[in-house]
Amino acid sequence: MAIRGPAEPDAFRLKRLKALRSKYALQGLLIHEVIENQIGQYQAGKAPDEEEAKARFARRIGQYRETAREMVTEFYHGHPEDAAFFDRMRDEGLAKISRFFAMIWPHLQDLMYLKHEEFDSFMLNNVPLR
Repeated sequence: MAIRGPAEPDAFRLKRLKALRSKYALQGLLIHEVIENQIGQYQAGKAPDEEEAKARFARRIGQYRETAREMVTEFYHGHPEDAAFFDRMRDEGLAKISRFFAMIWPHLQDLMYLKHEEFDSFMLNNVPLR
């Protein structure tokens, strides 16, 4: 009897699973996305716009609502889709974006912008580091 090693990983399935987003992390991910966009606009010389950030967030929630079975981990794995979940996530997220503009942005707006969540690469003793 021959001993079999582990099966070759299914690269397509691994890439597919990696692209999924947990519903529990989705709100934070999308809030960070819209705030990062606003900071990028600020870096480019455009004033941040709370209403535009909220509209972008609401659009992204809508996109995930439409593609929940393909993009959200729990729904991809067969959990029942829950419209109330997306409504709650939208409402809570919009409130958090308002809080960012009211409480956090005033402390940041006068600071010099250097870089936002980008990685630099360099070599150290022939070892690539990020």
